Amino acid sequence: MPNAESPCFVFPGQGSQEVGMGKLLLETSPAAVEIFEQAEAVLTKLGWKSQLRNLCLLGPADTLNDTSFAQPALLTVSIAMERTLASQGITPVAATGHSMGEYSALVATKVLRFENAVYLVSERGRLMKQAGEKNPGKMAVILGLSVASTETLCNRLISANPGSNVQIANINAPNQIVISGDSEAVQNAHGFAQELGARKTILLPISIAAHSAHMQPVVDEMRHVLSSIPLFQPKVPFYSPTSGRQETDPKSIYFLLISQLTGRVLWMDTIQQMIRDGYNSFLEVGPKKVLSGLIHTINPNVQVTS
Repeated sequence: MPNAESPCFVFPGQGSQEVGMGKLLLETSPAAVEIFEQAEAVLTKLGWKSQLRNLCLLGPADTLNDTSFAQPALLTVSIAMERTLASQGITPVAATGHSMGEYSALVATKVLRFENAVYLVSERGRLMKQAGEKNPGKMAVILGLSVASTETLCNRLISANPGSNVQIANINAPNQIVISGDSEAVQNAHGFAQELGARKTILLPISIAAHSAHMQPVVDEMRHVLSSIPLFQPKVPFYSPTSGRQETDPKSIYFLLISQLTGRVLWMDTIQQMIRDGYNSFLEVGPKKVLSGLIHTINPNVQVTS
């Protein structure tokens, strides 16, 4: 059985970035400074003109929130925190991550080398932005509906907008689900969701339909990018939010990272599985406290810190 007193590390995905993130780390942690230097070396080779630490500390927010910048920035801050914790003797007994945070978890479990992860999420962000520019989409949070009712919502939106695509992108917590798809269809979600009993519908301020068929045009290129990077067997248990369970085979993880682009984030299933496996202490390693709130909603009896 897992050590109940040791934490599972959970890493946030895109949306948790904020201007100023990493400031205290860079001021107090040599391990964090080293991680930023490693990331900047990779990003410079990829053609970045601006310094990553300046983007994290000073923004501007519009640039930091751009998918192609947000993903490597968030990965770097998360791993800077993880390495700082390690320097203090705090290491994970297991790890998972939400959406892009899966890459941070793969670094923490030694499946991915950090420099390779920076390259991968930079390319992932670039490709997702490219897909969004060619085929803009929307995402919306639906509060108060079950998975089955949200499936009904998606079908109604497709029927009202023939030829469109709308699908469940994230199952975050009981009665908190994110849908993703064509802009016009998703923008019409409020009325249909209300009819089905939803408490609230929140349109997300992005123009990319992540975890949907909108990302299909860049799947082959992401497959090519991933094929050039070695993956190793996890040194501590790694749980994939794409499968909702523990994964040990690097080949399986490789295919999950590809399917992640168009598939669902099974966050609730993943946390529930970790709890069934005996883990009851979670530490959010990244800016903000988004995942902490979700985990507490999933199971208020486990320990959650950030």
